Amino acid sequence: KNKEKINKRNRERYYLNYEESLKKIKAYREENREQIREQQKKYREDNREYLRDKKKKHYENNKEHYRAKGREWRRKNPDKAAVSDSRKKARILEAMLPTTDEKLIEKIHRERRKLSKKDNKEYHVDHIIPLSIGGAHHQDNMRIIDAKENIAKSNKYIPELGGVWADNTLARETKKKLGIK
Repeated sequence: KNKEKINKRNRERYYLNYEESLKKIKAYREENREQIREQQKKYREDNREYLRDKKKKHYENNKEHYRAKGREWRRKNPDKAAVSDSRKKARILEAMLPTTDEKLIEKIHRERRKLSKKDNKEYHVDHIIPLSIGGAHHQDNMRIIDAKENIAKSNKYIPELGGVWADNTLARETKKKLGIK
């Protein structure tokens, strides 16, 4: 009979003490930061599959939203997107070296874009020793060249240009074929 009246009174109490409640919660979290982190870590470990499935389901239900965000990020960060794409390809080919500096690679891509705008001509970032024959995805194995020149070069190895070899099976096989130590 008094359900509405009781609910109204409870809502009013909650909102009257809202600021005070927030302060108490914040203080508790500050005092118990490490304990809370440990509890969260344990929960994630204990519920790994459940959380993975939940995340996957959320992605499936919001796929277009995530894709739109990804397109927007790529539009705003073309140099980082180029680095991400080339890193993905390099990982597949096992062409990454421990000394690879992605900030320098991003700088090379930024320079390429500036040069293309300045000269009103298309330029590419070229792997001096192509990844497809065993070259490394490394800043010392990259250069900016004219797009036509890069397309003409294709996946040819030109020893005079230098470059850096990867430490993978493909590189070892190619170097053996070419008689390089």
